[in-house]
Amino acid sequence: MLLLLPLLAGLLSPIGPAEAKRVLDITEKNLASVVGTKTLALVLFYSPGCQPCVEVLSVMQRLALSHSVSHPDVKFGRIDIRQEPVLAMRFHADEVPVLKAFPHSSTPITFYGEVTEEALVKFLRGLRLQSAVKAGLTRSGESLYGGASLETATDDGGAADEGDSANPWTTGATVVVNASSYASVILDNETNAMLALYTPECGEPCAVYEKIADVFRHEGHHVVFGRADVTREPQLARFFQAQRNPTLLWFPRGDKNNIVRYGGDVDLHEIVGFINDMTGSHRQPDGKLEPGAGRVAQIERLLRDRAADLVLGRNLQQLSEEVAQAASDLPHSKRYVFYYQRLLRQLMKGSPIDRVLERENAAIDQLLNGGGGGGGGIGGGSKMSRAERDEAHKLHNIISGVVDIIVDHLQGERQSAEAAAVAEKRRLMEEQQKRLHEEGELAGDEEEFTEQAEAVKATKEEL
Repeated sequence: MLLLLPLLAGLLSPIGPAEAKRVLDITEKNLASVVGTKTLALVLFYSPGCQPCVEVLSVMQRLALSHSVSHPDVKFGRIDIRQEPVLAMRFHADEVPVLKAFPHSSTPITFYGEVTEEALVKFLRGLRLQSAVKAGLTRSGESLYGGASLETATDDGGAADEGDSANPWTTGATVVVNASSYASVILDNETNAMLALYTPECGEPCAVYEKIADVFRHEGHHVVFGRADVTREPQLARFFQAQRNPTLLWFPRGDKNNIVRYGGDVDLHEIVGFINDMTGSHRQPDGKLEPGAGRVAQIERLLRDRAADLVLGRNLQQLSEEVAQAASDLPHSKRYVFYYQRLLRQLMKGSPIDRVLERENAAIDQLLNGGGGGGGGIGGGSKMSRAERDEAHKLHNIISGVVDIIVDHLQGERQSAEAAAVAEKRRLMEEQQKRLHEEGELAGDEEEFTEQAEAVKATKEEL
């Protein structure tokens, strides 16, 4: 899981044994004692040699020291995923570093956002207020949401109405969720889903959420954005222990039990980036595709290493199998990996790489420019939906990426040939220079001999 970390030099040194004693080492044997029913635990999943893990651990250690007296009920721990692979699988910690909070032994909640002491304090404070959430009040007696408390709200919508304040829900990109529709809207395993729990006083943050939903409105692999007014649906707020206004929850496709509580700022750019990471999307905050959308870096690195095989049409079956193996580790990019495999299958039929790329590129251009259409599949031109056009652009980007790989390889080959020719020319010149030098030395010896002979002759004449 990608964590945004502050680039502070003071966080780069490893944690010594004396400093790290407040961050407990967790194993399967002592897990229950750390993540207990009466405690709130913040746990770092890490691996040795991971520098970002060291940086996160530094922040955790300082936080643990400051909380040890004021909040003894909060525990801090770390799990080495190499030593505890079962725990890593159990809690879906397949990448490091990742921080998860265990609120009173309930379902763990993943932390997202920049790892700073301030951010983690807010995160933990929100979780520690779970008992207050059930009553709808903070300890000071103020509503958590700035409006009617959850306790005073009724299930039939007797509390504030959305029309009582500025309505942020203007684009129609979000779906109203209540206790009855929650399962059908949010828990559909074929879709990713985000749920916002809010009150009518939410204002600008809810307007941002609506904009985010509109950004992903045309995403080919569906993302549902739900919203529930907690003054009308207090049972949802209590069930999810909502603290923020809005509280944002992510429900990943195919794994609805692994709920992610978004902990970053309600910021358009930040949440769009978060959703891109979670889904493999390539959206910009304006809703347009990112440059290079659809291209898969891992596959391109593999093809670049084997560019000679692509050009010469050799070892293609093995290369296709390697691409398929790489795809198993890229769940968000499988549909694009399939297109790389399609290109390889065409090459295996004997078509040269330049002809395959030219044919595919022409077909996609025809679709985008209004040709093609007809029967099933992607339609052409104005008949294409925005989602279909986006997918066609992604395929176009994949073709461009493969072309870049081929061009770079051929240029490299040409440069290598030119370099070899220059080296050979230099070698011949050096040999010629050496030969001329040797001939010059011989000529110099003959001249010296002649001069000596003439000197001897002159001496004899004088005598």
